[in-house]
Amino acid sequence: MNKNYHFIALFAICLFSIAAGSRITKDEILGSWKYKVTSVPPEYENGIMSFEQRDDKMLGFIGSTENKMPMRDLVIKEKMISFKLQIESSEIVVNLIQTGDKMSGNVITEDGKFPIVAEKQVTK
Repeated sequence: MNKNYHFIALFAICLFSIAAGSRITKDEILGSWKYKVTSVPPEYENGIMSFEQRDDKMLGFIGSTENKMPMRDLVIKEKMISFKLQIESSEIVVNLIQTGDKMSGNVITEDGKFPIVAEKQVTK
């Protein structure tokens, strides 16, 4: 009986450790990320996305400081990040998975699904 209790306790600790390790911490996502989308028009291929903490709310933006577009419906769950953008008259959905200083995923538009990768920029 005592062996079973120890096994269950050890198993629960392992599960908790795995779950805790698969969440994004604020420090991991905050800052600027340089992204690249393949097979799209050149003006949409490269750029910067940034994440900021204001009060208790996480905000995201696409673009440079003088021309930032806010991310709509930003959801950060575990290591997954999703948001929407309104570009011209089209809604764009972006789904990413964050691993360390890199993100990868898809950009979904009315023209199809396109791969996206991003790398966190080092602040100087």
